[in-house]
Amino acid sequence: MSMEMLGLSGFAQLHTRVTGHRARPPLGHLTGLSLAEVSTAGVTAEMPLSPWLRGPSGAISLGALAIPADVALGGAVGTTLPPATLSATSELSLRLLAPVPRDGSVIARGR
Repeated sequence: MSMEMLGLSGFAQLHTRVTGHRARPPLGHLTGLSLAEVSTAGVTAEMPLSPWLRGPSGAISLGALAIPADVALGGAVGTTLPPATLSATSELSLRLLAPVPRDGSVIARGR
């Protein structure tokens, strides 16, 4: 992260990604993950359910679903941070209540 970006609030840093004023991170190129919305109320992340995210059984793995969940949750926390303050997820737990579609995309919202 550049010194210029560290001078911005967490909200401003995330907003530069949504508006395209900041390069897409490598994870976005790898998975197709993107920030769909950033507001003072939270963050919305979206990721296509690519076939390579499927496990041996053919289902989308919880590990793959943790990616947009972590971005949305961490982003929601990040919108409240002052300049020069970083954060990281220390623990994340997911439970699957219904099968995940094999196609389309998953949307994660953090508030």
